[in-house]
Amino acid sequence: MILLPADAAELEHAVRRLAEMDLDGLEVWHSDHGSAEIQACAALAQRLGLLVSGGSDYHGPRKAVALGSQQVPVEVFEALRDVAGL
Repeated sequence: MILLPADAAELEHAVRRLAEMDLDGLEVWHSDHGSAEIQACAALAQRLGLLVSGGSDYHGPRKAVALGSQQVPVEVFEALRDVAGL
């Protein structure tokens, strides 16, 4: 997926509205995201003060995505763990 400027503006508008309704986080790392999308989504989450998350989006063998195919920084796990109080 490639975010074009109009797509990025629309995404920011939608996520900003959701954040106003108490959205806690944004999925940054996803099997469909390239490095540009990861960077754009991470920057958006930071601007809006949102937690970040991610994963391979593996939901079983019906999809071509392999379990664990998307690497997420350990700091993301640690931040989510800390917010959850675990």
